Amino acid sequence: MKKLGVIDRIEDGQHAVILVESEQLQFNVLREDLPAGAEEGTWITFDAVDGVVSNIELDSAKTHEQTERIENKLGRIRKKSSGSKFKRR
Repeated sequence: MKKLGVIDRIEDGQHAVILVESEQLQFNVLREDLPAGAEEGTWITFDAVDGVVSNIELDSAKTHEQTERIENKLGRIRKKSSGSKFKRR
């Protein structure tokens, strides 16, 4: 069964940390095993058997959906902001 996860971060330039929020799991894979175009924040689907990750594929629709959701939230926060509480000199 395919898992859906997000590339949380790239460590030491060689390893990617993938988080599967629904199962509270973390996987570490070699960056070179990621599909072209994968970067931090990219959503992917993959197989995992005994902690070994394979068949990694980009989920562009999910990545776009999550990026848009975050941008909308940031936009709402910026609208509410009345600026800095500190006075400029």
